[in-house]
Amino acid sequence: MKGYMKRIRSLFWGIRFRGALLGYYLLRKRIRKRTSWQEMRFHLFSPGMYAVARRSATLVRSDGLYRYYRIQEHEQLFSYPAAAPLYSLAMILAEARPQHWHYYEIPQTAVAPGDVVVDCGSAEGFFAFRHQHHAGRIYALEPLPLFVAALQQLFRQQERVTILPVAAGASCGKAYIHTASSDTILDAAISATNGNGQGVEVELVTLDSLFADKGIRIHYLKADIEGFEEQMIRGALRTIRESKPKIAITTYHEGQDYQQLVDMIRNEVPEYQYLVKGIHYRSGNPVMLHMWVQ
Repeated sequence: MKGYMKRIRSLFWGIRFRGALLGYYLLRKRIRKRTSWQEMRFHLFSPGMYAVARRSATLVRSDGLYRYYRIQEHEQLFSYPAAAPLYSLAMILAEARPQHWHYYEIPQTAVAPGDVVVDCGSAEGFFAFRHQHHAGRIYALEPLPLFVAALQQLFRQQERVTILPVAAGASCGKAYIHTASSDTILDAAISATNGNGQGVEVELVTLDSLFADKGIRIHYLKADIEGFEEQMIRGALRTIRESKPKIAITTYHEGQDYQQLVDMIRNEVPEYQYLVKGIHYRSGNPVMLHMWVQ
């Protein structure tokens, strides 16, 4: 009975999700101008994320702390915390399809061999996992203790991946991370205060303090940090000005303004070009902002 109700809830959620996307597409002209019907067709009619996960990942074993999966097109097993919801893993695998709006790479912002990659909000580490063998170095920033331990387990034999248990912001100091939902651990958000007393204190740093101040040139900046992207960019402007990295950051969270991010970055480097893609089912915001210098 429990499994049946879960499938019913999943079915209704899928209908709601796809209906919201279609509504935004039909009712907002500016969304239709930046979104092709081919993109819409993929997101309206592609299999659900659990079906994608079943097709692309096979559970090989579990040791109580981690589940180890064989992922299509990858030789190394992917370890995922046993304490984290499977919902989050299914979401990650669904978003890892190149046609998906949450996919971080388009031709202009693809990770190239030898790139120094900064992965803000690395979470379970799947982006770093995919690129660990051809990127020059990956700096994986993740403040949530559960995922920090998972990253250390996943990359314990990979010298190219440096795990930094910090959050990226506009200044250096302390902050608090809160998880809003029991369904997914991927919605953990950073705030300056511990309002409900349930937050975990984390170290807050600027990307400039990690890279520009140390003379480290980066080639790729990726971020999905639950609406904290603007603060991260404010603390990375010198790094962006000096390195001119390819940029792929999420812009779908409530209250985000992708144009403000574009203006901040182009104020430092006017030659940046950009593209936004996607429709978020709750806010109608673009899902991803890509920026690059020719």
